[in-house]
Amino acid sequence: MHTLSVRDLRIFVAVPRTASTLFMRVMAQNPAVGVTSRNIIMGNMVPRPADPAAHRPFRPDYSIFEPGHLIYEIAAKMGKRIIVSKEEFGNDRFTGNESLNECNFPMFPNAAAIRATKPIFGFRRPEPCKPLT
Repeated sequence: MHTLSVRDLRIFVAVPRTASTLFMRVMAQNPAVGVTSRNIIMGNMVPRPADPAAHRPFRPDYSIFEPGHLIYEIAAKMGKRIIVSKEEFGNDRFTGNESLNECNFPMFPNAAAIRATKPIFGFRRPEPCKPLT
């Protein structure tokens, strides 16, 4: 069994409506690629309180960049050789108040994590789509 680590991880950073789901479905068709999503942004998320004004603590979960993370063990047991994790900013814009917006936090804990994972970024045009006429 091949041992996986952060060097076998690729982070796909996207915003909604960038065809990120399509990209991940294509990646999942490759038997050597394991796919997962929102481990960093949602890893430490607590349930949304019933009161929208209530404080909801938030901080990114960088444990996927650490050796021994469970995702590497699971993917290796499945025969995967690389892991692609989609991190999508903007799906949960407010986590209790505007200052806790997920977009206010760094996606990577440090420059070494960026170099190790060779991230891919998905962007879209900022104006809304116009209906076809």
